[in-house]
Amino acid sequence: MKNMASAREYFQAPPEGRYRSKITLASAEFSKAGAAMLHLEGHVIEPSQYAGSLWRDYIITDGGAKGGGMGKTKLRGLGIDVSTDVETPDEKLAQDLLGRELWIEYGNEPLMSKDANGDYTIPQTVFDEQLQKTITLNKLVVKAYFRHNVGASQPQLVQPQFAQPQLVQQAPVQQYAQPVQQYAPQSFPSQPVQQYAQPVQQAFPMQQAPVQQGFAPQQGFVQQPFGNGTQGMAPPPWATQGPTQQAPEEGGKRRKKSSAE
Repeated sequence: MKNMASAREYFQAPPEGRYRSKITLASAEFSKAGAAMLHLEGHVIEPSQYAGSLWRDYIITDGGAKGGGMGKTKLRGLGIDVSTDVETPDEKLAQDLLGRELWIEYGNEPLMSKDANGDYTIPQTVFDEQLQKTITLNKLVVKAYFRHNVGASQPQLVQPQFAQPQLVQQAPVQQYAQPVQQYAPQSFPSQPVQQYAQPVQQAFPMQQAPVQQGFAPQQGFVQQPFGNGTQGMAPPPWATQGPTQQAPEEGGKRRKKSSAE
């Protein structure tokens, strides 16, 4: 034994809505007033949480009887031609409708019990232990029948048509994304930088050596004292000899050479 605490001891009809259903019983009968009618019964197929929920309906098939107008609307929803006054046996209609799947618009009504006179006038109630209150039991009531898209789990079939173009647009994006990774290798920008970095490091010591040698003479020259040109320095030879003594000798020699020639 398991899951007994959560089990409900009563059956509650699904809420109002349109559910895919199936006709499991169809027969030709007469109402209390003597009007011809179809007796239909079936169960809900979808959605799955409401699958198996039972429903029952009575459709007047005599246009001249009370309720004939509502019966005409339901017969049209079942796919029966109601635009003619030609009489069609109800037994044939019941045979054609048996086992048919279609969409049914449901409503809710209280589930009734018989009174002392045998009439269904007493609403059925039950005490819910989980809710700790008394609730009224409902039943499904058929409001209308629809036969559109009976073979589909969804009434609308337009969604798959709009989903196909989205797949076509995504395919080229995935194809052109692969060549971009192939023609952009990461090794190309890193290799040239490493090759040209080594000669630059070797050139720095050659540039530093002349700079250190070039500053040594300037430091020695600054240490020598500067004066008026005669202190601490030997005078040049031309400073003590006059320019007039050498000039004639050199000039005389040149003249003798010229005259001898």
